[in-house]
Amino acid sequence: MTRFFLVTLCVLLAILHCSRAPLAGGSTDTELGVITGSLYDEQGKPASNIPVLLLPRDYNPLQDGPLPDSLKDTTGARGVYTFKDVSASAYNIQARQIGANSATLITGIAVTAHDTLVLRADTLRQTGTVKIAAPEGVDTLDGYMYIPGTSIFARARTENGYVFLDSVPSGVLPSLLYVDKSVSAPIVLADSIAVFPGSVSIVSYETWQFSRKLYLNTTASGANVSGSTYGFPVLVRLTNNNFVFSQAKNDGSDIRFAKPDKTPLSYEIEHWDAVNQHAEIWVKIDTVFGNDSTHSFTMFWGNSNVASASNSSAVFDTALGFQGVWHLGQQGNATAVDATQNHYNGTPYGMGAASAVPGAIGTAQRFDGTSGYIQMIGTAVGRLNFDQQGTYYVSAWAYVNVLDSGWHAMVSKQLYQYTLQFRPKNVWEIGEYENGEGFEVSGYPAQAAVWTLVTGVRSGTKQYLYVNGELADSSIAIVIAGPLSRVASDDVTIGRLTKYDQSDSQSWRYFDGDLDEIRIGDVTCSPDWQRLCYMNQKSQDALLLFR
Repeated sequence: MTRFFLVTLCVLLAILHCSRAPLAGGSTDTELGVITGSLYDEQGKPASNIPVLLLPRDYNPLQDGPLPDSLKDTTGARGVYTFKDVSASAYNIQARQIGANSATLITGIAVTAHDTLVLRADTLRQTGTVKIAAPEGVDTLDGYMYIPGTSIFARARTENGYVFLDSVPSGVLPSLLYVDKSVSAPIVLADSIAVFPGSVSIVSYETWQFSRKLYLNTTASGANVSGSTYGFPVLVRLTNNNFVFSQAKNDGSDIRFAKPDKTPLSYEIEHWDAVNQHAEIWVKIDTVFGNDSTHSFTMFWGNSNVASASNSSAVFDTALGFQGVWHLGQQGNATAVDATQNHYNGTPYGMGAASAVPGAIGTAQRFDGTSGYIQMIGTAVGRLNFDQQGTYYVSAWAYVNVLDSGWHAMVSKQLYQYTLQFRPKNVWEIGEYENGEGFEVSGYPAQAAVWTLVTGVRSGTKQYLYVNGELADSSIAIVIAGPLSRVASDDVTIGRLTKYDQSDSQSWRYFDGDLDEIRIGDVTCSPDWQRLCYMNQKSQDALLLFR
């Protein structure tokens, strides 16, 4: 059949990494996991006698058959539900109050062996409806549409060209898929669908007044990247030179992005300033093809009847390896919000109202070199606590004020675990402490008073430092060898170290300068990925072409 939507789920699954850690947890005596949580109604009372389903993340309600009893439960008098002996995998939880049109959907639950997950309390809210503009040529006899990881589906019976999903939990749905007998794998109709209580969400772009194509140029005249990258967050900067802000809603909530076949793309509005006419938006692109200038996506705007669908956790997906992303666009002593679903939000100390300054990407944070820092409280354990000689990266846009031959930490999880810093001899450096042996470091000369993208990568016994998208050092030097034990019991901190020597006034290693777009992940990013980040994010973007 002729399809309006072309991208299949199997392509996405082939490029995604698996999420490997729970939302919260502790050890149990079983080899399997345990999940427990609680539900409330909208009046804040425990929601009792509510059927709760634990569904595999890719569950297809028609093809996968009935759930076993072990994945079903009913809340007790206090609204509590529990699933025992859960196999290690990724799940969603769906709860629905029969006959009351209220429900909830909790996504992104990762279970590992020996873990007990205690989920945050959730509220049953009024459901909504999803109205889908049916792709051309849908099979109205055997075709159906469904939300993976739920029991929600609808046959492709069209009403004036639309298919309806009813009683859908409010919130942001991860994706919407279509299946019929002629396709080998489900077709992705939409990602990150915002559903509002008692409202109808339309999956279509027929009602947007304005649109513009954005081309991805990875040829020698553009980003000059030869290999393809997958699940890449493309930075879209809007100014009065390429966008008419008066045509959009004042907060940009009607902005949307889609593939050429109109499949919606996940995006996050980092910053929108209609008065000064500039915005920074991250758009998740399935594939950025290497050495290509023909691939494009479309930006839509001009629809006063829609709410924002901005969804940072869909763009910076933990399944793709993003375990902590801080845009640092907050004002004053406000919380530094983590863009991932991990919610490793940072608490600022000594920052002050003047710390928000123009950055490499929108707004950055200024660190005074003496007292300002941001601590991600609660990260001593969890997804940022990497093993020695593990797999991870730490990245930051940095602007160092002066080359003072001092110690200045940008991002650290204890000196005796891993640190991205500016160190004496005026070099950028990534360092990992090896238990009882010393620091393994890789470094490269720094420049003052210029924004620089610095990324340290650890891959087992190998270590790499990238500066402005280029591999700067792949050698490892042993510094200060010694018998001290590795320390992994402190939180991640931006702008200084955890103090390790109370008698040494320099041991804080406060950063003196500006920091922006801090990222920590549990994958190793390819050289093409590193270069694409820099070429897209630098002040003169070399990747995007507006047409």
